[in-house]
Amino acid sequence: MQIICDFFYIIIFMTTAGGAFTVLSLAADRVMRFTLPLWFSVCGMMAYIVPLPAPGLCLVSPETHSWVQGYYVVCALWFWGVVLLALYDIARMLLARLAIRKFRVCEDDRINAICARCAGLVHMKNAPAVYFGTLKDPACVAGVLRPAIILKEDIITQLTDEELMMVLCHEVTHIKRGHIILGRIYDYICILNWPNPLAWIAKKDFAAHCEIDCDRRALACLENRTTNVDYAEAMIRLLGLSAVQNGSGAHGMSALGFPAAKRRIALIMSKPGKGKKILVSLVLVLLLSLVILFSMSISRGHFYPYPARQSSAGYEYSYMGR
Repeated sequence: MQIICDFFYIIIFMTTAGGAFTVLSLAADRVMRFTLPLWFSVCGMMAYIVPLPAPGLCLVSPETHSWVQGYYVVCALWFWGVVLLALYDIARMLLARLAIRKFRVCEDDRINAICARCAGLVHMKNAPAVYFGTLKDPACVAGVLRPAIILKEDIITQLTDEELMMVLCHEVTHIKRGHIILGRIYDYICILNWPNPLAWIAKKDFAAHCEIDCDRRALACLENRTTNVDYAEAMIRLLGLSAVQNGSGAHGMSALGFPAAKRRIALIMSKPGKGKKILVSLVLVLLLSLVILFSMSISRGHFYPYPARQSSAGYEYSYMGR
């Protein structure tokens, strides 16, 4: 039980720093209207799993503690919450794997040829496997070790070659950029930090930034084949086809719901100047530094030796006086 208590103590420390990072990220994104790059979201992910204490401190004290009973209860609740969520995640993953096995392999020469071209554009050695499946989204990527592209046949077959090129290039970019692996890491981060709602908000925000990152990379790969306007029009058409296919009460694709699509289209159509990019980078580095300093500051008052804010002489005096 003591090991669980020590580990939970570290989790509380990291989730505090990660929560501070999430608040600053949302402020930069929603209030200051800065377009956050993917690397900044990855830094937010690391804040939830990498402790950043001040130098010379021990995360787990060598002293023996007599923790209050209430703390043991909270630790037990956290531990069993992690176990239940982990089991749920494993079951969900196994069910998804079974569902994918029932999907039909895409034998459409046109789709496979375009997918191979997209894989070449993003410099992938081998094109990913393509399946037809019954999904809410018209196109998505599934699988971590062997990612595959899942397409909704009724919608995809209505697209032109140019539109299909944009869709597949977007999905292939997800695989090339490792978004699926990063997303799975964030799943387990949320499981460890399940009592903190900011961790779940950060995960959702990270998924949105992955989509924006794919839009930019796909447009860069298709620079000589399509324009920003064509890409935005393809998104709007996919949104319309998805809404019609799912029924009048549907909200459309999860990655292309109206609020998300509106934001993505606005970013696609805008071209920030070099000066603004530099300003955004400086502000993001400043925010990252603030989180690191905040993490180091709170560690001085909570980790061994206690209290870490005192000088070594002051600590020795307080320890000898016990």
